[in-house]
Amino acid sequence: MSATLNKAHVRVDTAYQQLQHAKALVGHIQSLLNIQECWEIGGDKYNQWKEEAMITKYHAALDELERLVMMCYLNLRNSACQALAISFVSKSPKPFSDILRQFEVQSATTIRKHQHSILLTQI
Repeated sequence: MSATLNKAHVRVDTAYQQLQHAKALVGHIQSLLNIQECWEIGGDKYNQWKEEAMITKYHAALDELERLVMMCYLNLRNSACQALAISFVSKSPKPFSDILRQFEVQSATTIRKHQHSILLTQI
């Protein structure tokens, strides 16, 4: 166990040394080529990019929510149409108003569930 930990420690130290060497090499090449940093973390350009990225993610989440709501609506509408067709064919038909009421309750419940699940995945 101790030997394994020592090997892991050596590997971590070696990787850290390689990282430090790479940073120094990048800095040296930047100075030779006279490369200026275009933006840094916390700068104006970085903050603008970060805000645009957040807005893009927000719009993507809204698009996904809209797609899911429409998919649920269409599935429920299809189910209601099937139930209506079955009620017309069956011997003891269910009144259309009952089917419509049941559809409205199911669609509202399903849409709320999907909105809640989408919001939770975005948090």
